[in-house]
Amino acid sequence: MGLYGGALSRTHAALALAIVTVLTLAGGAVVASEFGPVPVSRQPAPDARVNEGSPEIAVVFDEDIALVEGAGAPTIVDAAGVSRPGVTSALENPRKLLIQYTGPLPDGGYTVTIPEGHVSRADLPMSTNATITWKFQVDTVASPPVVAAVDDPVNLQKQSAVAVAGTSEPGSTVTVEASDGVKILVSAPGLTANQDGQWDTTLNVTDLADGPLTVSATATDLAGNTSPRSAPRHTRKDATPPTVRLTVPAGAVSATSKPGIVLEFSESVRPTPYDGEDGVRVRQGSVTLVHADSGESVEGVTGVVEAATGTLHVLYEGELDDGDYTVSVAEDTVRDTAENPNDAASLDFSV
Repeated sequence: MGLYGGALSRTHAALALAIVTVLTLAGGAVVASEFGPVPVSRQPAPDARVNEGSPEIAVVFDEDIALVEGAGAPTIVDAAGVSRPGVTSALENPRKLLIQYTGPLPDGGYTVTIPEGHVSRADLPMSTNATITWKFQVDTVASPPVVAAVDDPVNLQKQSAVAVAGTSEPGSTVTVEASDGVKILVSAPGLTANQDGQWDTTLNVTDLADGPLTVSATATDLAGNTSPRSAPRHTRKDATPPTVRLTVPAGAVSATSKPGIVLEFSESVRPTPYDGEDGVRVRQGSVTLVHADSGESVEGVTGVVEAATGTLHVLYEGELDDGDYTVSVAEDTVRDTAENPNDAASLDFSV
């Protein structure tokens, strides 16, 4: 990719000069592309970037040229206004002027100037160049990105699109990885930080195991440097809904007409939020108790959650007649700490 790096300050009779273009060749060389004469009003383009500390700097003219004896030397000046010492020039071929310097150049911005009258047409020594100036950036190091936020925890609903956001150098290309310690998932290509260095994406971690996950990122900046890996961001995946089993009556048979009915979940749960939810009682109607023989529902049934033990106590009015009963828990009656809802379940016991 070529960027116009300078413009002629004024024209000189019969000299066809090339507008300077800075670009990276194989090996990170900075050279000038070959263009025809240009008007003096042509303005410099944005700075080019190179990831080589000792780039080749050259100008290619569209005619054969010669160095003018006793002419002023080219200059390379950094962003602080400090000139690089010992800058000279030489002809690599009849049309290519090399700017020579001692390197490498530290990272930062530079302005190259070839003074007026530095070269002439080979066949017309009185026809010399106007001042040529262009800028470029040496950028050999990419800063590691920052993973600033990730969904935590990751539950069944979120696992296919886990939100991740962070920062990196503006315009850099970012690759995000998530790992469960065994398998690594990589983000889709094409993620680019905006002009403020912000980026965000989603990851599908369905194939990663439940448990702790680490999310990290690398970035490739505009000069082509790839950064070290970012510090990891940690999250926890729990995409397994809580399951339930009947623990009382023991053996699913009760010898009393007023049995305590206890449903034990596989993990700590709490009532699914609803209007008026008090953190203990489940939503009205989400737990039912039905006499299997008559099909009649037992009145006054409700459920009370004991979060510390992951149990649901089923309360009801009166006593139970002898016979078979089914206690049912509706889907999303309770949720675990990752906000996974329970599946619907029905359990049988006898009095």
